[in-house]
Amino acid sequence: MAPNSQHPIGNTYGEYQNYGGSPYLHPGIDVFGNPYQQVFAVADGVVKAVLTTSGQYHWRVAVGGPGNGTTSGHLYAHLQQSSISVNVGDTVTKGQHLGDLVPWPTSNFTHCHFNSLEDSGNQWFGDWLVPDNVHEDLENVNEASAPVFENARGNDIFAFCRNESSTYRDPSALRGKVDIIAHVGDKLDSNWTCAVQSLRYSIYPVGNPGAPIVDNKLSVKFDMALDTYGSSTIDSFLVDLLYKEDSTCNTNGDYNSREFFHILTNSNGDQVYDASDQDEAWDTTAVPNGDYVVEAVARDAAGNRSTASMTVTVNN
Repeated sequence: MAPNSQHPIGNTYGEYQNYGGSPYLHPGIDVFGNPYQQVFAVADGVVKAVLTTSGQYHWRVAVGGPGNGTTSGHLYAHLQQSSISVNVGDTVTKGQHLGDLVPWPTSNFTHCHFNSLEDSGNQWFGDWLVPDNVHEDLENVNEASAPVFENARGNDIFAFCRNESSTYRDPSALRGKVDIIAHVGDKLDSNWTCAVQSLRYSIYPVGNPGAPIVDNKLSVKFDMALDTYGSSTIDSFLVDLLYKEDSTCNTNGDYNSREFFHILTNSNGDQVYDASDQDEAWDTTAVPNGDYVVEAVARDAAGNRSTASMTVTVNN
């Protein structure tokens, strides 16, 4: 849309979504605009797809590299069908008009869904891979509001449960292997709460932050590949790995409610998310009984940061 302007964001990359079917991770960013606002190409390329995934509100244009091999590109979705000004096979240049935004039927949510793409062939058919987070590629991002931590359980900023379960632990008497859950979101120049870009956490003895037992460990950075448009096997695994979904910490993301409960401990910190991360937890049996500070840092794509901390007691 208008280059070098600030655009409100309604959904971020990797954000938990559930509109009545199976939950999934949002494979791009939703950039707010006005009905019939023009959308332009961000880079040179070849039109690989002009298609809809579901009726009049989901028409999209995919632009990738030349040739029939595997190339990368971008997706511009939720265009008015009659406004689309390109066809498959056309060469486009940066700044060229592609189409206009279709007026969204729900909650004044007119937007361009924008993401990176990877696929092969001279024509693409919608089952492409999303290789990374296009939000990280944006320039001139001046959004300044920091993420906000909310209480995860009762009056506690974090929740603690037995590893890979919904058995919650008293933070004044933690024992065994526990998962740590943070409730945090971010508003990106709009009234819609979005997920954060990354989370890290530390644990250290009370009064001794210089001797952490967990030192700024990466919980998640939303820059992994997503296959929402394909088999969705990556997405379904990541939903359960990264977000807590139960009656106590009830993650949800739709037009009516946005509550993101992140499992901080379900990662070994290497930014590769696989089955081994499910067994990750804070093993309280590996530290002496006593008081500890749990501290989490949330960051958004503009680099704004927030920190939350809480004192807990290990009593094995």
